[in-house]
Amino acid sequence: YLVNAGKAKLMMGQINKTDKLDARGLAILLRNGTLPSVWIPPGELRDQRELARMRIFLVHMRTGLKNSIHATFAKYAITFAEVTDLFGVRGGELMRERLGELPPETRHSVEEQLELLGQLHKQISQAEQRIQRLVKITPEMQLLDFLPGIGPILAVAICFEIGDVERFCDAAHLA
Repeated sequence: YLVNAGKAKLMMGQINKTDKLDARGLAILLRNGTLPSVWIPPGELRDQRELARMRIFLVHMRTGLKNSIHATFAKYAITFAEVTDLFGVRGGELMRERLGELPPETRHSVEEQLELLGQLHKQISQAEQRIQRLVKITPEMQLLDFLPGIGPILAVAICFEIGDVERFCDAAHLA
């Protein structure tokens, strides 16, 4: 068992704290079948969670880089009104054309960030391919995919984080 220590302490209702009192209180809760345990996901599920978590982490890094690049151009009042997506094909071309308007060290910094951004795109793509190859799509994942703002990757991540939804007695406990 992995015990929810805070909940167990409340259930034991003891003011004084000693190892002997704690052991006695835990034994009573265990004997009564009321020991508040914490769910430990099976090893395979814990391992699979890393697939989606890594992709989410990489996307977070990509977003940070894009924000940094946007901020750098904005700092020097360089705008790109011609495009709505600065990191699309045309936006990338415009960015490279206008890099010369930045001071030398700032330009170098943006060039390095753009290179790192390209590497992140590649890693994100590889992570997505790995998820598609290794994850067996469940009916729950398909249902989640229909919700606005949740795509196939986030559906996988949510299902992996929840685990067996049947372990929750109602929606409030899941939430």
